[in-house]
Amino acid sequence: MLRLVRQFNRLHIQPRQLVLKPLTLQLRTMATEFKKPKVASRRWLKPYKLKNHKGALARWILVGKGMFKRQKAGRNRLNRKNRARKKIDKRVRVLASKSERRLLKKLIPYHKKNYLK
Repeated sequence: MLRLVRQFNRLHIQPRQLVLKPLTLQLRTMATEFKKPKVASRRWLKPYKLKNHKGALARWILVGKGMFKRQKAGRNRLNRKNRARKKIDKRVRVLASKSERRLLKKLIPYHKKNYLK
């Protein structure tokens, strides 16, 4: 209540004038006075559109029900000295762990859409 009185004092309103109205109506009138100034464009009224993380989209493949697959690291260069078995093992795709899945669902909010499959 003390906070309200201070705010009304800033607006140069006497407390006697406030007693006539119910408290909810007073708060509503205060909220209208503190509104943002009107701007030519109303873009700030629209909700923010979520974007997919392009790096995560390039590196991860959506498989099945909310599962993600990625390629193993170290396949692009300096493979001549590797053994054949190691090269074969690097061909296999790896599923994301539980913590990675949680992070990927935030990075790729539209992962349930059909165009990602």
